[in-house]
Amino acid sequence: MKSENTERLDKIRHLNKETGEGLLFCYKVLKEFDYDEQRALEYMKFDAFERHILIRY
Repeated sequence: MKSENTERLDKIRHLNKETGEGLLFCYKVLKEFDYDEQRALEYMKFDAFERHILIRY
């Protein structure tokens, strides 16, 4: 059985592979969505995502 940290790291790596974003950024987005990978991926693929990132960071 995987530990919680290992599962989180796997989610971060998968999101990184799917989006091409950096690992730290993927971690921050996943953390914002309580490690819900599907919601984080939908958010990152959403058109307004880029505008939101430019304003927020």
